[in-house]
Amino acid sequence: MEPQDAVKLLYQHEFGGGHLVREPEKALEFLEQEWSGLREEEKRKYPSTEAIGNGYARLYLSAVEGESLCLSHICRMFIASSKEKRGSMEAFLRKLDGLPSLAEKGVFPFSSEAAEAYVKEYRAAGCPMVSHSQNYRKAYHPAYRVIDSRYIPLLPVIRAVDSLLQRKGRVVMAIDGRAASGKSTAAELLAHIYEAAVIHMDDFFLPLELRTEERFREPGGNVHYERFKTEVLKPLEAGKSFSYRIFDCGICQFRGERFVKPASLTIVEGSYSTHPYFEAPYDLTVFFTVNPQEQKHRICLRNGEEMYAMFRDRWIPLEEAYFSACAIPDRCSLLVKGDCSDIV
Repeated sequence: MEPQDAVKLLYQHEFGGGHLVREPEKALEFLEQEWSGLREEEKRKYPSTEAIGNGYARLYLSAVEGESLCLSHICRMFIASSKEKRGSMEAFLRKLDGLPSLAEKGVFPFSSEAAEAYVKEYRAAGCPMVSHSQNYRKAYHPAYRVIDSRYIPLLPVIRAVDSLLQRKGRVVMAIDGRAASGKSTAAELLAHIYEAAVIHMDDFFLPLELRTEERFREPGGNVHYERFKTEVLKPLEAGKSFSYRIFDCGICQFRGERFVKPASLTIVEGSYSTHPYFEAPYDLTVFFTVNPQEQKHRICLRNGEEMYAMFRDRWIPLEEAYFSACAIPDRCSLLVKGDCSDIV
């Protein structure tokens, strides 16, 4: 590793890989060329991912083979991640100024003098994009894309979806799990790379007339599962466009409709999405979990301290009763731990 490799890492840490996507329509072509040019030993040289901080990670092309991922979806992860504009030149320049001291502490295998000289020349040149040094490329043959690190815990899910799509052509999946475990974020991220249709279980809260103590004592009874089966699952099975009514729990009444078009991937996300009442309508089911401390932190950030009390005393116990009574975590195909701070 030479000073310019460290500067490249700092640049990616601050800005991600978006600076590389000048022509998105050619991004897949470049990716395919790079993959085909790798030797077999190079494809097996790296782990799938390497976090580089600030919400970014390097996804090595070895993941194509190791994780059975499609190149097209790696490309879409890369392009979707590039649209998330983060970072500032001011922060990047501060990091550049800190590079010599890091080298002096032995973080990098070059001297602080070499780092200082390179940074001086680099800043004088206007801080352009840089490639890896020739020595680094010769030693490591780096082949990767910089992506949003929130995709990392989802790689097993993406691998499973890719496999199902290759076999079936059309996939319906459900993301169930605990409050604030990352279900909605995961659905959004997956929708970016698959152009998926997303259906939210939050649109199926119980209307007031069904909110009885008897209903709430029923595991999973606090979702309007009858309406979900009629308005969503039956039309999905038919493979046609449809719409369903949106129940707004804030005003406790219906608010418009959501239209759903046929898609290669349809995602149903939210607690109670794998309710046994639905029988087995999904090709893939995923359960998201999160530890109680992180769950509290996220709910407080998202909903506030007062609303957390409502979650703690009512909604979370109802969820946990449903998970336990219906063995939801055990019935799902995959488990994703949403404790990572990148999954919100």
